[in-house]
Amino acid sequence: MTASGTVAFENSEISWPRSLRFWLLLIFDIPSIACSLFVLYHLLINRKSRHALHNHTIIILLIIALIFQLTDIPWYLDFIRQGFVWPSIPVRCLLWWLIDLGFYNTAALILAWTSIERHILVFHNRWISTRKKRFYVHYLPLYILIIYSITYYTIVIFFPPCHHTYTYILPVCAASPCHLFHPIHRSFFIVDLVFQKKQKKCLTNIIIL
Repeated sequence: MTASGTVAFENSEISWPRSLRFWLLLIFDIPSIACSLFVLYHLLINRKSRHALHNHTIIILLIIALIFQLTDIPWYLDFIRQGFVWPSIPVRCLLWWLIDLGFYNTAALILAWTSIERHILVFHNRWISTRKKRFYVHYLPLYILIIYSITYYTIVIFFPPCHHTYTYILPVCAASPCHLFHPIHRSFFIVDLVFQKKQKKCLTNIIIL
C-alpha cells in the first residue's frame, strides 16, 4: 500500500509473466464456466434438488461464482492483454469494484452462514420443522445477507462519501474505492475491515467457532 492509501499492484502481483497468467486463467476459466452451468442446471432442473434447503446456499454461491467467471476474470484477461483498463471510464471501474469487492464479500458472508446452517440442518432440524420456522431460520438470513451486502456496496461505491481515484493502468482500477479508507465505513462493515487487514479467513473461522 502506498503512502496515499492506494494499493500498489506492481509490488503485489506474482512474478509469473502476464502472458502465462493470461493463458492459465483462460484455460481454467472456460471449463469452470461449463462446470458451474452444468451443476446449476442439474440443481435447478430437478425439483427435489431445487427445493432442498441444503442446496440453496450452494446455488447462490454458484451464481455468484458464475458472475465472476463471466465478468471479473474476462475483464482481468482484457487488462493483461491490453495493459490498461478498457474502456477507461469511471463506470467501468465502479462496476468492476462492485463485482470484485461487493460480490466477493457477499459470497464470503454466505459461505460463513452456510457453515452455521449446516450445523442447524444436522443437529437442530426441529428448528426448521414448520414453514414459519423455515422462513425465519433459513430464508430470512439469506435475504438479509444478500440485500444488506449488495445494498451496502452499491451505496458506498456508486454514492461514496468521498472521492474515488481511478487508476486505469492497474488491475481492477487499483481495487481501491475510497470507502475502504473512510473511518465510518471501515467500522460500519466488518468485512471491509477484516479484508483490509489481510485476515480473509478470520470472519468465517469466528462464525464457525
